[in-house]
Amino acid sequence: MRAERSVRTIGRAAWPVFGVLLVACATPPRSPSPRPVTPAVRVDAALLAMADSRRADLVVLDSIVETPPRHAVDSVRHRRAVLLIGQLRLRERYPVLRSLAAHSDTALSATAVFALGLARDTASLAVLAKALDGPDEGTAAEAAWALGAIGEPARSTLEASLQSVREGRVAGHERRIALLRAISTLRPVPTTLLLPFLLDADARVASAAAYGVARARAAGAARALLAQSGHRDASVRAHVAAGAVPALLGDSLRGEALRVLPPLMRDADMQVRVQAVRSAGLVLGSWDSIGVRAEASASLRDALQVALRDSMAPVRVTAAEGIAPVLADDEFAWQRAFSADTTFMVQRALLDAAVRRDRLAAVRSSWQQHDDPWRRLAAFEFANRGAATATLATADALARTAWARADASPRVRAAAASSLASASAQPAVRAVLEAMQTDAEPLVRASAIGALASRASAVDVPQAIARYRADSTRDGHVVRSAALRVIATAWRRDSAAFGAQQVSALGALPVAADPLVRRGVRDVTPMAHWAMVDGPVVAPADYLRVAAEWLGEARPATARLHTERGVITLTLLPTDAPLTVDNFVQLARRQYFDGTRFHRVIAGFVAQDGDPTGTGSGGPGRSIRDELNRHRYERGAVGMALSGPDTGGSQYFLTLAPQPHLDGGYTVFARVAGGFNVMDALLLGDRILRVEVP
Repeated sequence: MRAERSVRTIGRAAWPVFGVLLVACATPPRSPSPRPVTPAVRVDAALLAMADSRRADLVVLDSIVETPPRHAVDSVRHRRAVLLIGQLRLRERYPVLRSLAAHSDTALSATAVFALGLARDTASLAVLAKALDGPDEGTAAEAAWALGAIGEPARSTLEASLQSVREGRVAGHERRIALLRAISTLRPVPTTLLLPFLLDADARVASAAAYGVARARAAGAARALLAQSGHRDASVRAHVAAGAVPALLGDSLRGEALRVLPPLMRDADMQVRVQAVRSAGLVLGSWDSIGVRAEASASLRDALQVALRDSMAPVRVTAAEGIAPVLADDEFAWQRAFSADTTFMVQRALLDAAVRRDRLAAVRSSWQQHDDPWRRLAAFEFANRGAATATLATADALARTAWARADASPRVRAAAASSLASASAQPAVRAVLEAMQTDAEPLVRASAIGALASRASAVDVPQAIARYRADSTRDGHVVRSAALRVIATAWRRDSAAFGAQQVSALGALPVAADPLVRRGVRDVTPMAHWAMVDGPVVAPADYLRVAAEWLGEARPATARLHTERGVITLTLLPTDAPLTVDNFVQLARRQYFDGTRFHRVIAGFVAQDGDPTGTGSGGPGRSIRDELNRHRYERGAVGMALSGPDTGGSQYFLTLAPQPHLDGGYTVFARVAGGFNVMDALLLGDRILRVEVP
């Protein structure tokens, strides 16, 4: 399919019957398929349709599951069908998964066990416990994850199994790691079972134990965790650093914090330094708030000052965030730090704290004239922080935003429009917002419409309907979404004033593609039929194209993110997430990501991109289904960002360090294969020059 046409076209048509789909798919797709449309491709297309619609044709599904695979491609298809039982929560087929949990094909047994975890099937606890103690480590690891996903009902099984491992009755490194991670999902975490594994000879096992103890925030385990600050493995040290926070340290371990954190802040590994610097900032802030003696606080302040000169910008940014509140009280020290590093995020963190103390307005003013739109946006946000525009006189509210409303950057103009929301009842402000609805940029138009939403009434609905119908630009969905917010608010506040013509017009509006948007108007009675659209409906030919291009015989699939800091190479995972991979590739071919910026970067956690608006709330105006799979969120995993189940669109994230708590909850569709040094250096606002795809 051509890149200009979206894979997903959501309508109000009935769901396809999947048995018929196998025949219907015999017609040629609307654009040339890269592979022949074989019977196997039709079967793959039918499976894609089932997964995407969340509705199964049991006859077709059973025929795949019950037919022994003849070769590798058949085996992959067989596992995808088995996984579908758990994804769709087909309770009547759970016995199939339980029987496959002990299959001689270990890849199949592991998939069946993972599917039981997705289903959260408590009736399978005995089967999962047996798989956990079984001979195959891969299946045992999936059983541990599944039990962790089930949660509290599986506590006794997990604890008993970990005790067996500790006593040497069950062996295997992967099993131990998976068990420790599963135990870490319980609340409260039984840290006494984790502590012995901090001393395990396998560094990966020790790291899994340290991860669990750090996340548990259990004061009783803090001393044992801090004792591993000199561990030979960097991931263990990173977990120690992440765990050295006020909630874990308490009063009795202040001395330990002073002993442990400064060396970790100088660690050779950047991820360790980031975690230690972040914890040091939190500890320093908590100590200052309760008046801990000056010499103790001074030790951490000095260490943070050193971190401000770190060779890696993410460490410096984290240090600035931690020490900025302290430096803001000393104008000379603050100015020295501010002048020493021109990195935007470092200066923003320092300026943020200074503005809170209503000082250094000159710097803020200079940013207002800066060439960098991110600095201008920050200047506007700082200038308007805490300003109750609803209480300002009309002239003051408009004067405060005048320069930003005329700024060259759409993000700055949009921020100016949004800031006027609380003053939108004032006629002059309302007139300005209505004028901004004609801005050339959809983001600005959407912000101006949205600023009126909180006070919307029936009189605002005709214009909102017009905006919804009129905006057909590439990113016009943000305008349509804002218009629907006006309609929803007006209906809640003023439904009695809606005339018959308005009600009829609302009922005739084209259904929005994005389920989140549809959910926002579920209480608008004339639009109640929107709720009947349960998810994406994709033409059979589109499923055929995806199946033909991405499934079947394996072929390398890569993407290259060309950022202003360098290139990050991704290995795509189409076999495990074909629709997600296809969605990403189609967007990239349309140059959708070109020029976007990483709008969310949290050192030691994730770097997130894929929002053309740069606000974190933008997207392509449609959503794709989750394709949960067995890939784990290790360092360099690439996942789809969500606002809830099945809300992926264009935003994706790279994990900067392992994040086991994300496993099985977000679609993994790629892995970083090269450019880890570039990934590690990413900061908020860094630009994607282009995304190169197959």
